[in-house]
Amino acid sequence: MVGSIKEYGEVWYNEESLDNILSLAQVRLRCRVTMDTSVEACMNVHRKDGSIMKFTEYRNRLYKFDTAARRPINTSNNAVTLYSSPDFVFLETVEENKRLYTRREIEGVNKARALYHKLVYPSQQYFEKILLRHNKIRNCPVTCEDAQ
Repeated sequence: MVGSIKEYGEVWYNEESLDNILSLAQVRLRCRVTMDTSVEACMNVHRKDGSIMKFTEYRNRLYKFDTAARRPINTSNNAVTLYSSPDFVFLETVEENKRLYTRREIEGVNKARALYHKLVYPSQQYFEKILLRHNKIRNCPVTCEDAQ
């Protein structure tokens, strides 16, 4: 899909993806990007409206934008507020989402995903209703709840 980010422009995204990623090579063509790792492990994207989006290093070594962050940054002699806006929708990582489920639920999902792959990706409806609900696979350890 194609969308637009205010003060940035056109972006491509996947509605079904947990996260969407901006290419630093593409961002630098539209906005000034600064980084000084001797001061802090972060990248600052200076937007056309004067706001700064601060991407901090996450534990997986990728940089993320914290939509809750709102604090002033001094650039030259001007205080600028970091951007936090309803213009953006950011999702949690898979790791953060896994904390919401039990170990058994996660193992069930992993088994369902493996079976789905082995069956060469049938439609979700066929996978759940025909194969799992109607027991077309003998002694299948995967439940409909796992598949959902």
